Amino acid sequence: MSLSRKTRRARQRNSASGDKMSEVLADIALPMLQQLPDGDFESYEMTFKIAALLWNASRVQDEEVRARALAELLEDTVDEGSSELEALFRHVIARAERLYPRLDRLISRVDVVPRPDGRFDVKVLSTGR
Repeated sequence: MSLSRKTRRARQRNSASGDKMSEVLADIALPMLQQLPDGDFESYEMTFKIAALLWNASRVQDEEVRARALAELLEDTVDEGSSELEALFRHVIARAERLYPRLDRLISRVDVVPRPDGRFDVKVLSTGR
């Protein structure tokens, strides 16, 4: 299934129980995914793993805890603080909050599996809170 189709399906089903988390993750990660070169597996995989961390941060209600998690992620991602990267991460968190305000699941694992046709499958393990 194409990324755009997954995005459309995820937006159509914004309920607390029926969302497929791989589609939700693709939806919120779209701004990051659009910046990737085609066929770059390592970047694609890393983007989905970062998006999962951002998703989990979006579910945290305590702003101080969320800010600390974002700061740690930025520290682990780049050598020097990048305001562009921070803005992108904040955009993805806001996108998750806006598109899926009632979806109360945390992502515990993301696997990106290359397919023979050069595309990728994304498998997400999540738990309800």
